[in-house]
Amino acid sequence: MPEYKFMLVTAVTGALLAAPTLAADICGQVLTTMGDQNPEQFSQTLEQQAQADTGASNNYWAAASVLRCTAAMAGDPVQKCLRAGHAKALYDKFDDTANSQGKSKLWKMELADAKKSSAALVAEHAVSCVQLGKQQAQNGQHGQAANLYEAAYMLVPKPVLLYNAARACELGNLWQEAAVFYTAYMALPGPWRDRRDAVNKLVGIQRRLASDTGDLVKNAQVAAETAKQTAARAEAAAGQAQHQARTADQRAQGAEQRAALAEQRAQQAELLAKQADSRAQQAEAKAKQAEATAADAQRKAQLAEQRAADAQMRAVQANQRAEAIEAKLREMSEAQPQYPRR
Repeated sequence: MPEYKFMLVTAVTGALLAAPTLAADICGQVLTTMGDQNPEQFSQTLEQQAQADTGASNNYWAAASVLRCTAAMAGDPVQKCLRAGHAKALYDKFDDTANSQGKSKLWKMELADAKKSSAALVAEHAVSCVQLGKQQAQNGQHGQAANLYEAAYMLVPKPVLLYNAARACELGNLWQEAAVFYTAYMALPGPWRDRRDAVNKLVGIQRRLASDTGDLVKNAQVAAETAKQTAARAEAAAGQAQHQARTADQRAQGAEQRAALAEQRAQQAELLAKQADSRAQQAEAKAKQAEATAADAQRKAQLAEQRAADAQMRAVQANQRAEAIEAKLREMSEAQPQYPRR
């Protein structure tokens, strides 16, 4: 990272952490210090710092605040929804990280702001993003519709939104993206409203992709990449399920009269998380199987090339033998004695 960018990120992080309870002041500090910098890149830098240093996990909150404060400024409605969805995901990640590291008291104000800001993002953008997705789909902008449904899913993790994103990609002939969304939809904890339909559509898309490539090696590589993306989606779904389980447990602790019900919900959430983890393991196994298929296809291709080379060599040898026989016949013809006619 260039030095000036690091200094700028450090300044914004300090400004954010200085007044975490005043959302308006936070946004003012962000806009003043950030200047003309790109919000997505700026937020990504903060997120990378949080990933690199466990002691600075509150940078997840800072990165989310950058996207939240600049979401309303985005001229493109699609970009506005994507910023809002990513901000909500970062707030959830900060909440999970703070609780798992036992730093909920240290970052009490930031956690309170994250909870309040997440609720505000959902209330302000969730419905509009879904409506805009429907509108884009009706206008034939299926790729943008899928992005909007995905952003809405990050705001409100309802499985039907991933299904809608998959369907939009399918209608737009974005086959690989549709396969990713369908597999991610089926990797979520149940129940699935359209599971059978999603399975049938995914099988059809995979057959289409296989027939379009025509190359077994390339097809296996595409299948392996799709399986890896499926594993990543399943892992994200498991993280979302864990976050929901923690939220249910915290509410149960704060409500003594509903302690028994909250315990049951926590157990159900833990079971869902285990199921999601099991699906992630299955996805990894499928990825390994696809890689093995690719390796086997490559080996068969090499054997085919070797057989072709052998056949070419035999053809050359046969041609040489034929030329030798013809030469011998000519020699024999020229060597025959010439007798005079009577």
